[in-house]
Amino acid sequence: MEMKLQVKSERNNPFLRRKEIDLIVDHEGQATPSRELVREEVAKVLNVGKEYVEVKRIMSVKGVAKSVARIYVHERPIEETKAEAKTEGGEEKS
Repeated sequence: MEMKLQVKSERNNPFLRRKEIDLIVDHEGQATPSRELVREEVAKVLNVGKEYVEVKRIMSVKGVAKSVARIYVHERPIEETKAEAKTEGGEEKS
């Protein structure tokens, strides 16, 4: 699938240790791309492992073959980040 990515905005979030990127995904003549396909393409373009990339949402623009995507690029792999968040959230009380 041929798609073009255009960065609409990019912001660094040091508190959550990630970059938050809004993209315009141009997928002319194709259906809205899957999260996994966008994740792979973003990882390739940004030269990071796909385990660092999280596609938060993809929303199609009505009437044109474009979508707007919110992407998070984490400093650490996503599974590690989410596991840490669960343990920091609070200890179980006995």
